[in-house]
Amino acid sequence: MTTNRYFDAGDAAIRLRAGRWVEQFLGIGTLEGGRVVRYVVVTPEPSGTFAATRVEAHDEGGNEGIGLYDFPAFDPDEPYGEIHEFADAEAAIAHCLQAWGADPARFVGQGMAMQEYLDASTP
Repeated sequence: MTTNRYFDAGDAAIRLRAGRWVEQFLGIGTLEGGRVVRYVVVTPEPSGTFAATRVEAHDEGGNEGIGLYDFPAFDPDEPYGEIHEFADAEAAIAHCLQAWGADPARFVGQGMAMQEYLDASTP
């Protein structure tokens, strides 16, 4: 039996307000001649705001024991990704959709972007 791991932008905002992270794997591509993986993470912050982060990292999937979240940043000037802070969860999610091309129907829970990456990189 398979379960649907995805939820939509409205549910993502509800999860954020409940104190949970949401993520979305954006894909594997090329940048400056190298393979790059892209994903977004939105987190509730202790201050009551919400941080939306877009990560572009070198695809090092061939190295044993290294997971998506351990891949080195593609841009050394943004070692933790491009981060924006928002007053509410809906604005953070909207930014992911509008600025970074996230799919409104493909958000996943914390840690699941790794599974999305594995699914995308397995022939």
